[in-house]
Amino acid sequence: MIQQNLECLLLNYNLPVYRGDKSVYEFLRQHFEEYTNLLEQVISQVDNPQDFKKNFYVGVGKALPYMKSLCSDVLQILKYYNEGKFTVLYPFVNEVMTKDDYQQFFRVLFLGVGNHYFRVRNNEKQIDYNRKELFHIPFDKRHLSKACRYSILGGAPCLYLGTKLGLTWAECGMPRGFSYSVFKLQSEIKLFHMGKSVATYLEEYRKEPENTEIRMKVLQYIVTYPIRVACSIAVKDKSSASPEEYIFPQLLLSWIKEYGHYDGISYISSSTYEESNKHGREQEQDYYNIVLPATNFNLNDGICENLRKAFEISSPENIDLKDLINKFNEEIENVYNVTQDLSVRLQRVRVQPRHSYRQVFSLCKWLLFTCDSIVGEDVKNMESIYTTISAMEGYAWLLYKNREQIRHEVLNGEKVFKGQDNEWLKDDVDTMIDGIEKIFRATNKLSHGFYLENHPWYRMLNFEYEHI
Repeated sequence: MIQQNLECLLLNYNLPVYRGDKSVYEFLRQHFEEYTNLLEQVISQVDNPQDFKKNFYVGVGKALPYMKSLCSDVLQILKYYNEGKFTVLYPFVNEVMTKDDYQQFFRVLFLGVGNHYFRVRNNEKQIDYNRKELFHIPFDKRHLSKACRYSILGGAPCLYLGTKLGLTWAECGMPRGFSYSVFKLQSEIKLFHMGKSVATYLEEYRKEPENTEIRMKVLQYIVTYPIRVACSIAVKDKSSASPEEYIFPQLLLSWIKEYGHYDGISYISSSTYEESNKHGREQEQDYYNIVLPATNFNLNDGICENLRKAFEISSPENIDLKDLINKFNEEIENVYNVTQDLSVRLQRVRVQPRHSYRQVFSLCKWLLFTCDSIVGEDVKNMESIYTTISAMEGYAWLLYKNREQIRHEVLNGEKVFKGQDNEWLKDDVDTMIDGIEKIFRATNKLSHGFYLENHPWYRMLNFEYEHI
């Protein structure tokens, strides 16, 4: 199918991607072929584009050979890996990443002195960790580290940071109890930059279409798309100890550690937290992760000396999200009372499942069950709970937004089961509308409570920083 224009094509090929039943190599081979063909069609068949100026389309056409070459190189890297040809693999990765033809298209991000970043460690038992215990795993304990998308082949330690506390918490798996420290940068760091999505670049372009620097960013994204997509394939088997979707990003990070052209990588988060919280609060460019390979290890404590010097660290703070429930006890109690009231009223007469009373009653029970799950002893999937709260907030907002329309429908005879009287529903409509307002306030406050940067204990702390 021919895309309408270049912007539509780029958005339709947004990341991450899913490989289905294909191997990573075969998926990327087909994906690159399809993407390249569509890109060529769009460039050749749009005479009066509405998204970019015609000369930008011309520029993309001129840069297309570089993108095709990079597609071939990425596939060759994976082929060498799959064939076990490691003696030629690593030199070839270096050859690809240092090609003069590609350098103008690689995005570089410099992190300046004084910038702040966050690191989170799971801490359900609320242990009082020291600063060093919030740093990277020591070299002599590297066998305890788990493989992840951006980790070093062989398990060498890395320091993982995020630009926001909530984002870093999400990347850590959203533990209910955790510790965090703030890392204050003391020396400039150079990153291979993949920390912005194409949607953000396109949004920047729409705001400043005459800005040549922004147009160049979009072009750089298009040409380096093969690397980005090879690093952004969703994991099919999450139980695997070494998912094949991790091969390319791990090779990329291993190259950075070995050859030192960059200090690390910035990359986009795919977490639910980021998607729910970035819009309307912060610009997306503020939401990205950082991975810094450890290199120069101290023989006594196994900590990288380069990273030790690069950051001052705040004393760890302990957080238990069960406190969220205690903080909103009044709102939750209000919802409980609404649930009890509606339960009694609904026993008088059977109403259709989609009746407004039934919807409000079900939503109240849903929220109370979720709150019980948060304070339960065995919380296995906090991300699922967080996603549920976000969904409930959206549903409650729709009811709240349309509450007067709901009132009108009830007062004008919203149907119950045939043959049953619904006059009592009309009499109690104010009770139901009050319930809608209470459930909306509760879900809204609880959802915003998960936005960790809102918490007083985050905003009001006066951090004291020290080198470890």
